[in-house]
Amino acid sequence: MTTAEIEEKITGIFEEAIRQKAVNGVSYALVDQGRGSRHYLGQAEPGQFYDLASLTKVVGTASGIFKEMAAGKISLKDRVGDFFPAACSAVTVKELLLHTSGLPADLDDVWQYQSPGEVWEAVLATKPLYLPGQESIYSDLNFIILGKILEQVSGQDLSSFLREEIFAPLGMRETGFLLKGKRDNFVKTEITKERGQVWGNVHDETA
Repeated sequence: MTTAEIEEKITGIFEEAIRQKAVNGVSYALVDQGRGSRHYLGQAEPGQFYDLASLTKVVGTASGIFKEMAAGKISLKDRVGDFFPAACSAVTVKELLLHTSGLPADLDDVWQYQSPGEVWEAVLATKPLYLPGQESIYSDLNFIILGKILEQVSGQDLSSFLREEIFAPLGMRETGFLLKGKRDNFVKTEITKERGQVWGNVHDETA
């Protein structure tokens, strides 16, 4: 296929997704042998910010854990109980990273909690469904705990630590938590019963 044919096929797929209201808009770049073209479809515009959603786990939190491991501040064998008391105190950093902690995918009915502190207490009280290492369950709780471990080890809140130690050194000047700006600068994410159109705020209800 030629580059033009590939571009037409990709654009067609995304335009159909927009027509079906699966997404509000799409931006993508097509790069071939050093030459590239940028495309903005639907409501997508140049310069908009995207919610990284669960990519935050690998782009931010996991990168932070590895940096602190390199500094000798964290080990894969460290257990949750080494940092704070929790129902999953025997789970290791390695098991959190690999999603083999046995913890459930998320909290039940997160809307019952009134503050970040209450959410964190609920995470600490959550017991693994399986013994660590027995089953693989993709769990947001694993990385919430890893984020708290980073905060304890670094003495900084997660946002500040990642901005100073990960994003800034990599030149990622437009990546971070709670970015400032007009709402129109952000890509709409989803429509929920509890929040309506989520736009300019993190879409994940637990976050």
